[in-house]
Amino acid sequence: MSSVKKVRPLFRVGDWVKFDYGPKNRVLVKIIEDRGRLGVRGENVYRVKLEEELGHATEFEVTEHDLQAAPTPARLFLDVRYLRQGDSNVWRATTRSNGVFKGVKARGAVGYTTSFFEGEEALGEKHATVQVLIEVDPGVDEAALLADQSLMSAFIKRARAEADALFRSRHPRSRVEHVDVA
Repeated sequence: MSSVKKVRPLFRVGDWVKFDYGPKNRVLVKIIEDRGRLGVRGENVYRVKLEEELGHATEFEVTEHDLQAAPTPARLFLDVRYLRQGDSNVWRATTRSNGVFKGVKARGAVGYTTSFFEGEEALGEKHATVQVLIEVDPGVDEAALLADQSLMSAFIKRARAEADALFRSRHPRSRVEHVDVA
């Protein structure tokens, strides 16, 4: 009497993995479905999702032996808030951290937000916020990162540069003064 050995899959739905996509590209994808033992000699097959830089997602199936475990991406989330000084083109900007997000692949200046009071013109903006995601080591200890002044200073400088580029695309004549928040 032979016993059938149950083989556990190496990965689970939601895991981030890497594999070769094209001749020299190793890409990061997320497993979205375990299709089961459909491969040659019962090898596990997974449905994965590749999110390309321009926001287009591609889904396809890959065998288990083609995949390597990868750390979950991590991003430091920062808000750069701009406040117009009177009716001038001078804007005072403050930067605040909103913590580390895991599993987010987007990076850079990812959002621009503003609002108007009823009756205000679009050119009369008084405030705006740019959201920035900065790539950090996936194994980072969030508390240690936020406590490390020199590292946070470098991340804030980078976030300000990316936020300012987006902000100036909407306000080309603006003069931005960054203010450090205690």
